[in-house]
Amino acid sequence: MPAITTQLAAALDRFGDAWADGMLASSVSESLACSELDALANVLFLMGYEEQAVTWLVEHGESSSEEEEDNHFEWTREDAEQELRDRTAA
Repeated sequence: MPAITTQLAAALDRFGDAWADGMLASSVSESLACSELDALANVLFLMGYEEQAVTWLVEHGESSSEEEEDNHFEWTREDAEQELRDRTAA
């Protein structure tokens, strides 16, 4: 893993600001696979965008019509928040 340089830190800030948008989550989340969505939500959560990470998971689950195909099917905000806390506790 690369060292966190000033340039990388600035890029991460821009990334977080760009992907923390709730409207973007609503529009794009259904296009992402669960693994892709999980990776994005984990990064946002660890960067301090906790509410936005939860929004991505909930929007993704709400956009799915196939329960068996989506790990996030009909998650509540509480389900998503607890899952993110459990994942990032280590």
